[in-house]
Amino acid sequence: MTKLGKTYGIEKRGTPKGRGNITLLEIGWCAGFLEGEGSFTGGRGFTIKAGQRSREPLERLQLLLGGRIGTQSKGQLFRWSVSGPRARGVALTLYPLLSERRQEQIRGWIHQDSPERLRRGGGLS
Repeated sequence: MTKLGKTYGIEKRGTPKGRGNITLLEIGWCAGFLEGEGSFTGGRGFTIKAGQRSREPLERLQLLLGGRIGTQSKGQLFRWSVSGPRARGVALTLYPLLSERRQEQIRGWIHQDSPERLRRGGGLS
């Protein structure tokens, strides 16, 4: 839970929240940006990431959806990420606007995190 991208689905304390009350146009922008530039991962938790050389589009994501911005590659690359319950909320908000491939990834997350699976001891793999 120390390095950016290694939070394993647990949001760090103090992670900025989105501003709320975002418009449908802004939701569409977020979906399009993350469809093309984002990474949706499950495993030990839900995480959505996007990397860019320019910080500006990531700051817009942070303003609208919350999350953190960090740097990689000696400050040459900026990376936005959101994890845990916030990532699930973002994924479900954007779901109808995403490609079938992304929707399938999200459905896989939901299945992994289902209460029946957790009760059976399946946990998140």
